[in-house]
Amino acid sequence: MSICRESGLGSGTVYPILERLREAGWIGYLVEANPAPGRLPRTFYHLTYRGQLGAGLESTRQP
Repeated sequence: MSICRESGLGSGTVYPILERLREAGWIGYLVEANPAPGRLPRTFYHLTYRGQLGAGLESTRQP
């Protein structure tokens, strides 16, 4: 899923927001280790425990 496509926002809006969320500790990410030949590695984002709490998901348990 492309965050830009799903949100209807451009990359100039989405990526600065993702960076601020990462700096605040709300999201983490993993970069694809073995991208398909000729493709840039994809980045996969996830909410951290802190992000889950901040998003109002208090019932989420910390791993």
